[in-house]
Amino acid sequence: MPRGKPYGFTDGLPVYRWGQAPAYLQTQTQLGQARLTVQGGTLRYGRYDQTRALQTVVWEAEQAARALGVPVRPVVAVHGAKVPAPRGRLELGGVTVVEAKRLRGLLRSLPPQPGWDSARRAAVGQLAERTLPPAS
Repeated sequence: MPRGKPYGFTDGLPVYRWGQAPAYLQTQTQLGQARLTVQGGTLRYGRYDQTRALQTVVWEAEQAARALGVPVRPVVAVHGAKVPAPRGRLELGGVTVVEAKRLRGLLRSLPPQPGWDSARRAAVGQLAERTLPPAS
């Protein structure tokens, strides 16, 4: 997917010059001694079920995709906790959950998508600026 720095950010949505469908990024800072675990297909932070949080990220990515007219991949970057999976990355409920320090590698490893020339990237970037204002 992207190489180098994003062209810009719009409400968690990086737009890259190298032309890819954007990824909706949700960051989660994990504090204290609680750990991330997966039990029966459910992501937990300590004893707290994170299913609702993952569903929210999917919904937010769907809203961004609808507004932009392009596919948007939901991604949660976790700060301060290990993701209990090989290479610090797992897929749950349609969301990629990745350790924040591995996010850049994940984004770079995504295959190029056809049709993302400079004109389309610019148009989607401008549309994102107009329709997805930063959260207050």
